Amino acid sequence: MGILAGLRENDREMPALVLTARESIDDRVRGLSLGADDYLIKPFSFDELLARVRALLRRRSLPQTNIISIDDFTFDSMRLTVRRGGEPIDLSAKELQLLELLVSHRGEVLSRAFIAEHVWQMSLDSESNVIEVNVARLRKSSTTPSIASLFIRSRGVVMSFADRLPVIFRAALNKNGLLGQLLRWQVLALVLLITSVCVMLYLGLITQSSWIDDQTMEKRYLTVRGILNSEGERDIWLAHEVSEDMEGPRRVFLRVLMDDGSVLQETPDMAAVLPSALLPRIRTGQDIARGFVTSSTGRRFRVMVAGAPVVVGGVARAATTQIAIDTTLDELVLRRFEILVVMVAIVALLATVILSALHFARLLEPLERMTNDVGDVDQNSLNRRIETMGMTDELSALGAQFNAMLDRLQSAYQRLRQYADNVAHEICTPLNKLILGLNVAEQQTRSPDEYKALVGQLSENCRELSTLVERLLFLARASSGQIGIRRQLVDVQMEIETIGELYRISASEAGVRLTVERGDSVAVSADRSLLQRAITNLVSNAISHTPAGGEVRLSARQVDEAAEIEVADTGSGIPAADLPFVFDRFYRADPGRSASGHVGLGLPIAKSIVDLHEGEISLKSTQGAGTCARVSIPVAGARARAPMATLQALRADVNAV
Repeated sequence: MGILAGLRENDREMPALVLTARESIDDRVRGLSLGADDYLIKPFSFDELLARVRALLRRRSLPQTNIISIDDFTFDSMRLTVRRGGEPIDLSAKELQLLELLVSHRGEVLSRAFIAEHVWQMSLDSESNVIEVNVARLRKSSTTPSIASLFIRSRGVVMSFADRLPVIFRAALNKNGLLGQLLRWQVLALVLLITSVCVMLYLGLITQSSWIDDQTMEKRYLTVRGILNSEGERDIWLAHEVSEDMEGPRRVFLRVLMDDGSVLQETPDMAAVLPSALLPRIRTGQDIARGFVTSSTGRRFRVMVAGAPVVVGGVARAATTQIAIDTTLDELVLRRFEILVVMVAIVALLATVILSALHFARLLEPLERMTNDVGDVDQNSLNRRIETMGMTDELSALGAQFNAMLDRLQSAYQRLRQYADNVAHEICTPLNKLILGLNVAEQQTRSPDEYKALVGQLSENCRELSTLVERLLFLARASSGQIGIRRQLVDVQMEIETIGELYRISASEAGVRLTVERGDSVAVSADRSLLQRAITNLVSNAISHTPAGGEVRLSARQVDEAAEIEVADTGSGIPAADLPFVFDRFYRADPGRSASGHVGLGLPIAKSIVDLHEGEISLKSTQGAGTCARVSIPVAGARARAPMATLQALRADVNAV
């Protein structure tokens, strides 16, 4: 085994067949794990040995590798080896499998579930980010830019970067897409910003150049003026001053004109380049005139004209000093600056647009992922939720609201399924009774009395089914607001007394004492028949849950601006765990009571009626001590209560008779 291990360290290609007397399973596994291609146990047949050798040679003659090369990165999918620049990269078995899957599906979008199934052979919750963690770990383990640049990560998919660019480009060109609109507005803003900056820089450069030229001419003017005021120095220094800057790209021309128009002194060639008539004149009220002029040769000059008195023979005479600076060099600098600014602006604009497109695409990836997640939600996957981690605050808030909506939808869907199951179950009971009775009637001949009894039983089953359907329709219409309320003035105290009289015999037969507390009249604006139905449901429910010897008590009173109706019993009570669900349709704390005709619709109907009247209904119960149902309905206004005095007087007269 040691020789085999050493062989595989130096040569992984040479076929190796182990001939040994070690026949245990552990020895075979160890030999094959160390690199053996075949394992033959002594004693053996020579023909078998030759056959195995020929098989190894045939196997080696076939192509043994399937190498994928990307730059200096090579991946051998058959031997599962990874090299970069000829140097092997050490990856774990799962990292190799993950890399093989990603490389073999280059250019494709792989879901997290697909990767988990093919690499780890397991189903994965779509909200988990374990796949992204493993891809990131693969990048770090590879220590190669080639692998790192092959793939980019987004939650839910692993997509090749080469395929992301066309997607981003198409999204940027889509005028109705968010990315396209963001880029267009940013390009517009950038164009305005860059244009404004370039114009400001250009104008600033022109202004600065003109200011420098003006400062130079003013300094020369002050020098010339001082020379003109000194008659002794004028003849010596004036000629030197006007001819000082004759060379170079920024020549300075200077001319002194007397008041009679004669030229006292001027720069050589100035008469040909800049005639006196070409320069501006000093207007009345001005001390200095400035501007730009273009010579006959096409050269542009910055000029300055100012008065400068000349002392001639001890007498001061008026004179004019004309100074001009050649700005050809400034124009060359400005043109080069224009070219540079345009080039920089274009490069900056393109670079900003590209980087912005990538950045915006990265910011919009959660929105794209959210869109995909929303598209995957159906009635069978309402338990899925959008992962909001890593999103912006706005998208996180949107995802949270959508998850809350999914919570409500899931809850409503579960209630709907449970409701449908309950409806089917409750309808099946009377239907089965009908079918059973009809089947029995078909199997044997009966007497007229027996047929009459059977028809009566079937009629009772039909009425039971009709009642159930009517209740379901009532609940459905009440939930959708399709039930109209015919409001009228109702005396709540009178109604509970009437209901008490109605149920007194039923309560007595059940051994329950029914008590109606007398109180002041309370007027409400309600639908009398609906209000009676809600109270009778509560009373019937209380009597059926109160054992013999117990008591059911009805009372009505006004609390603030509401009429409060209370139905209390001393029955078995409701377990605390069942209290939150007592108003759900078909819910029964005691499932066995369905056989007695209680289908769990009484309390839901009562609640729907109270809701139609904009009231409230609540239930308090202590197991073993009884239950108290309380209904609160807004009382009628002052005008509606006005006729109640007449109603009370009539009631008193009737009682007296």
